[in-house]
Amino acid sequence: MMRNKFDVATNPKELLQFLKLNRGLFFIRSNKVTLVKNRPSEDGSENGSDEGDVESNNNSVFPLDQNALARIHFVKALKPAQELVERLLQDIHNQERKVVGLDFKTVTVGIDGELFLSLCVVATQSQIGVFDLASSDVIIMESGLRDILESDKITKVIHDARRVGSLLAHKYAVHMVNVFDTQVAHSVLQHEKFGKPLHDLRSISFINLQRVYYPQSIMLSDVTPRKLSQSPNWGIRPMSDELLLSSVEEAHCLLSALHQTLSNLIPVHLRGLFEDKCIEVLLASPTRPPPLSFNPGSPYRISTRGGRSQPISYASQPNYGDRAAAAYTPPASARRMADACTQTFSTGDIQVLNVFYE
Repeated sequence: MMRNKFDVATNPKELLQFLKLNRGLFFIRSNKVTLVKNRPSEDGSENGSDEGDVESNNNSVFPLDQNALARIHFVKALKPAQELVERLLQDIHNQERKVVGLDFKTVTVGIDGELFLSLCVVATQSQIGVFDLASSDVIIMESGLRDILESDKITKVIHDARRVGSLLAHKYAVHMVNVFDTQVAHSVLQHEKFGKPLHDLRSISFINLQRVYYPQSIMLSDVTPRKLSQSPNWGIRPMSDELLLSSVEEAHCLLSALHQTLSNLIPVHLRGLFEDKCIEVLLASPTRPPPLSFNPGSPYRISTRGGRSQPISYASQPNYGDRAAAAYTPPASARRMADACTQTFSTGDIQVLNVFYE
């Protein structure tokens, strides 16, 4: 690291430290370093950039670092969740524009890839709420969080709403409205640039969305780009401070920068298309996979609209991920009648509750 005009970096670690201390000048990607102002645009790719005016971003949101931990509130019980929702709503109502950053962290359980909500993150201008849905799935129904998700007066800025839209609808009967989906925004911009149909365009991961539209957020993060692109195990409890900061990065960045940047980039004549597509991604899919077997040892429980929640089984060790496609439950089949004399364990008409050995 350069300590005076005669001192230079003597090893890669010192060089990296120097570059990080000057993030306003240098953009670091993999093993390549470029000047921020002179960084070439990426117009030749579907994942390329139509970079907006970063200075116009909403910079009134607090910076995300170790000092921000006091503004991040993690709750795992209903009563604290209700109190947190009240504080979040106060913040929202005090804003001129009622906008929040929203993110869901999921876990995938079993060989069939059943998807469950583990965390819900809601970011406002002054604080971030992290709701532990794995500890208590009634939080989403009874804390007031559902009112935020279903409010047409509060804009929810989210990346890839389709990922959780059907999951919320089928398992919790929660139907989100009024979302600003950055996945849709990027697709609309690429549709305008390349003239391709929207369904032919590739989706973009959140880390690549940051690289294209707001690379400063990656430079200012203490997490390396490689770690940012890897999905942590969102099922870990208790959560460390590092994991808690990682869990809120997406919602914070969506609210503090990407919402305004992408909103400015969408031309007026594409606004209607963008809004229609944001509604479309929230429509629940009518198809659902077959039900899984049950095991009381699982911490994640199937939540249905009218029925009692039941635990599902681990066919193997849980495979945690945040970008898996939402899984759906099939419609209940008609009851099957069988003569008593033909009922066997193999047909499933008789179920074993317990077995005792002498």
